[in-house]
Amino acid sequence: MEIYGLFYAAKSFAYLNKPIAFAVKSLSDFADHSKNDKYRMYAAHTSAQFIYQFILTKLQ
Repeated sequence: MEIYGLFYAAKSFAYLNKPIAFAVKSLSDFADHSKNDKYRMYAAHTSAQFIYQFILTKLQ
């Protein structure tokens, strides 16, 4: 839901200064009845590492 909000805002206000929306999200469960936070920290870590490596390799 949060990423949808990001892209919706970028599209809705694109007439102001044409923002570029970029999102990365790792999955940490199957969203079923056995959902828990066991892998939440690992998913946050993998997302952060991807963004970090993206910045180092693509934005220099």
